[in-house]
Amino acid sequence: MKLLWFKIRNSEYLTLAETLRIKVFVILLFLVFFGALTIPVSFFEDFALSLLILIPSTIGGFFLLSVLFITLNKVRMAMHFSILTFLGVTVYYTSGSQLIYGFFLLFITLTVLVFYQDIYAYVVYGAVMVVYGVFYIQASQEYLVNVDEINATASTVLYQVVLIGFFVVFLLQFILSDSMYDRLSRQYQRVDADMKRYRVHANKYLETLKERENENPLYEQGAFHKAVSEIATFIQACTTNTSEGIEEAVEFYFFLHTQDIDNMKTKRNLKPIIKRYLHEFSRYVLKGDSELNALYMEFLTQRKSGYDDHEDRYTFNIDTWFENRSDKLLALAMLYRYLRAEPTQLDKWGRIANTMSHEAIVDLFQIKAFRQFITFEDMRFFLNNASLFEKTLR
Repeated sequence: MKLLWFKIRNSEYLTLAETLRIKVFVILLFLVFFGALTIPVSFFEDFALSLLILIPSTIGGFFLLSVLFITLNKVRMAMHFSILTFLGVTVYYTSGSQLIYGFFLLFITLTVLVFYQDIYAYVVYGAVMVVYGVFYIQASQEYLVNVDEINATASTVLYQVVLIGFFVVFLLQFILSDSMYDRLSRQYQRVDADMKRYRVHANKYLETLKERENENPLYEQGAFHKAVSEIATFIQACTTNTSEGIEEAVEFYFFLHTQDIDNMKTKRNLKPIIKRYLHEFSRYVLKGDSELNALYMEFLTQRKSGYDDHEDRYTFNIDTWFENRSDKLLALAMLYRYLRAEPTQLDKWGRIANTMSHEAIVDLFQIKAFRQFITFEDMRFFLNNASLFEKTLR
């Protein structure tokens, strides 16, 4: 329980699969307490013999399958069977309970579906539960004691409307939240792709600068080799088992810095041990756009003074920077001048040494992705005056 509480408290650092695993475990734990408190008492209720045998057996089977799948780390299957277990519990108790208790249990089941935060499970199982609840409420008018026929019908309709309204409200919430997450995911993927492209250009530019200064890259320096070897020796001394292949692993790590890693990954005749080393070590090389190199560059930029952290720090569109039309046109001219004068393109050796031609800039300004920098109106203005831009800003 202490470990479970620790994971719940630090759930913001867990993956979605780990979070779902904890949710399934919590629901199964709730089912254990709920069943232990209510199933013995249910035998004294007015249930049919078939319900007393069949439904508890089915519930127990679903519960055991949930435990089995969560043990096998099949968390989504465990989630589905835990929901089926809860649906079975709901059907079991609504078959012999008073209307008000069955009505509350329907809401508890829908709350469990909301707790899982899975729109597909909510739509499928929630719709089944709502349809069942509507018929259950309709068939339970007789439990509305001391109410005449007209008021009983009105009360039944009110129960049904509340149940359907509860389902619809959370369905809308799921749809809105999913659309927001999808929009954020697309934005993250776009920004991540842009950052990867910037890192590739930055790495090539750094390699060019080091070549001009006749400075060896870090991964070719003796101090780097010595540091990696010392770390490997420390790891070998700390492990309880013998690490026989650690020297070979270190040599393979150094070897990767002299190879085209992307080309190596496409080869199919590699030994399994080499594939494993390649998959693990390719993230930690100091050449190209590896994960370690990306973290290294991010660390360096965090310690460099730059722009102040304003609200519009990540605003790229010229139209949002300026309000005056003349300022926007000046910014557009500066952008064109920068692309014509500054090296931003790769040469035949893969170095950033070429500038963009006027025709390339015209094509660039017209693509859809460039709308994050200039508006459609700016693009039309540029195309209408392209010859003037080329003549005066070359």
